Amino acid sequence: MKVSLLIFFYIGFLFSNTFSGQLWLGSSSGSDVINSYKIAYIPKLSLNKNINNFKQISFEFAYKLEREYSGGNILTDGSRYRYWSRYTDTKLDIRIGLQKISFGQSPIFRPLNWFDDIDFTNTTNRTKGVESIRLKFNPNNLYGFWFWAIDTSSKNPSIGFRFEISDKSGEWAFTYHLDNENKNHFLNQFSNLPNFQMDNGFDITFEDLVSILSFKENYRLGFDYRYDGLLGAWFESSFYFVKNPEVLKRIDLISFGLDLSIPNRYIPIIFLTETMYSYFLFSDNDFIDYEDRYSTALSFNFDIDIFNDLTLISIYDWEDNYSLSFLRWSNTFDYFNLDFILSHRSNSSSNGFELVFIYDH
Repeated sequence: MKVSLLIFFYIGFLFSNTFSGQLWLGSSSGSDVINSYKIAYIPKLSLNKNINNFKQISFEFAYKLEREYSGGNILTDGSRYRYWSRYTDTKLDIRIGLQKISFGQSPIFRPLNWFDDIDFTNTTNRTKGVESIRLKFNPNNLYGFWFWAIDTSSKNPSIGFRFEISDKSGEWAFTYHLDNENKNHFLNQFSNLPNFQMDNGFDITFEDLVSILSFKENYRLGFDYRYDGLLGAWFESSFYFVKNPEVLKRIDLISFGLDLSIPNRYIPIIFLTETMYSYFLFSDNDFIDYEDRYSTALSFNFDIDIFNDLTLISIYDWEDNYSLSFLRWSNTFDYFNLDFILSHRSNSSSNGFELVFIYDH
């Protein structure tokens, strides 16, 4: 114990350190949900050491404490949130440990959120981490290369890479991942679909949906592109191929979208639209061969002043005639922000209200 303390103080003496944190308080209610209250705090310790003007070593440790009160029940959780070491220079970035790995261009449907669970309703941008080694190599401003190896419960790690090109035509990327995790996976993109109408006429509950659309070992291909001009445009796709299919054999997710800034002397507006095509191919069974669908999102962001902005997002599923609408008023100050969130789901005619307070120090 004494040796560990001595090592800790020695590292603290050699490295510049920063202690920060985020406090999150939230309450939610709705016409068909139980009222709940949440409190979470993530303290973070960061250590940095400059080797010279171009090289740096850093460490970060963050722990998440969370408690939820719902329907008379109290749920408490505490776990490591981030725990990594990092080396960076002008061309190389290597990070080892529990970390965030995220990439892609899509702001709403996000077909390439393979390793994170960020979605458009996330007001804190918090996401799960993965135990991994991640390397980024940028020899110049035109090319970039990622490589990662993720720890799994099986003998072999899951590995992948990403190659990026940036030129006058836009930003291009190709991504590959070999997933050796032999546990059930579920797509984060469908966490906002509590009911799913299959073409055979059966209503599928969320629990059934998880069972049907879960898969284990697989490999994935991803393509994404973004162009910024008078209009912003992007394309993002993800293809899953299941190695030993039980129910689900293949998944295709393809999204494309546009955004436009509308300046004016009163309230600047950012308009965004995105459409995703999803295709599910099932293994041989008597239930269903495949399922495909289109979903479209519209978003308006009103930059009212330096402290306030209003965001409206509406998603429509063309197959089920289902829509989800989301209205958020954000008040942002130096160290904290306050969000008022209204939501409506047409499939159950349910309404929800959420109040979120976030304090960063």
